[in-house]
Amino acid sequence: MNKDSFMKRSLTLIALILIHFTLLAQNSVKINGTEKGLSYPDVEILIDEPQSFIPGARTEVILYALPNGTLIEWTVGKKVQPGDDWHLDVHHIAAQTAFLRAQDPKCNYITIYLKTKQKAWNNWHKQHLDIAKETYDRLFADVVELYKDYNPSLTISSHSGGGYLIFNYFRIANRINPAIKRLVFLDSVYGYTT
Repeated sequence: MNKDSFMKRSLTLIALILIHFTLLAQNSVKINGTEKGLSYPDVEILIDEPQSFIPGARTEVILYALPNGTLIEWTVGKKVQPGDDWHLDVHHIAAQTAFLRAQDPKCNYITIYLKTKQKAWNNWHKQHLDIAKETYDRLFADVVELYKDYNPSLTISSHSGGGYLIFNYFRIANRINPAIKRLVFLDSVYGYTT
């Protein structure tokens, strides 16, 4: 096989893989958070659930704090068409969730996208100092309650300015919710102070 033939086959395989996971991502259920009872001041929530849950299976809930200036639609991502906003082709968190589900089909993976009206978790926190602690506590407790039949583990994941959600929660919490098992910082540690 010559170099050109190898490259064409490789690119075709990569394209097929991307199309496969984009289609898998479209087969999940996207729910506005308020429909599930998750409603907090100036916070927009989108939940990506599997179409069906596996009773008794491990359940991982990934709360994804969006980067500053980003929309949920951009973060979810999609197969971009001519004329679409380029931001839709950056994060592809829905495709990554679909990939997790395909690789680990014995686990219920749920992604919850968290965006503030201010499009920045640090600005949300500053504007809501009086209710921030209560809001963080309620958010995590409500998610555990929502999926209590599946004994969920929570991962708080953040990108860029989304890290402020994690740092601010840890700064003001009297007690960390015991369902929180993992923290993920994707280039989002500049909100850290000692």
